[in-house]
Amino acid sequence: MKPIRTARLVLRKFVPADASRIARLLGDPRVATMMADIALPFDERPATQWMKSGWGDLRLCIERDGESIGAVSYHVYIGGQAGIGYWLGHPYWGHGYAFEAASTVVRNALIYDRVQMFTSGHFADNLASGKILTRLGFTPHGRRPLWCAARQEVVDSIAYHLTRTTAGFGPKRRSWAGVLGFHPVFNGWTSA
Repeated sequence: MKPIRTARLVLRKFVPADASRIARLLGDPRVATMMADIALPFDERPATQWMKSGWGDLRLCIERDGESIGAVSYHVYIGGQAGIGYWLGHPYWGHGYAFEAASTVVRNALIYDRVQMFTSGHFADNLASGKILTRLGFTPHGRRPLWCAARQEVVDSIAYHLTRTTAGFGPKRRSWAGVLGFHPVFNGWTSA
């Protein structure tokens, strides 16, 4: 897979050399406590496992100026549905990088993979992630308790979805070029 270039980022496959950096970023309690599946302490061994993409799953490293700063993941489910997740190391919060990476993946999945609906979510106390999902066009559709490995407790979470129609890819297709402003290359996806 070719790296995906956005205005400020590169989205690429993880490589073994990323493990120590990813372990440091995900091992930060401020990051780990906003994710369901990261248990603390988090070192290179679980980081190496976490970086691997499984069947129907794509995990991409978010790189800025040659340095790993986080990840965006995309999982395809049966029936044209997909889930998306993202995280950034704490020093990179508040700069729009999560939106830039996630919008690139969502846009390309809707166009090239013909995904019919995306799902995502966040812990109720992670307001920044909710703002990103809303900006991407996702709408909340419920709450549910979700186990957080880092917190070692059940946490209230908010579930979201985005359909092709609400994203503007229904019968009256609109371009997201003005909203997203990037033209990536992804697994055969070509620059527009």
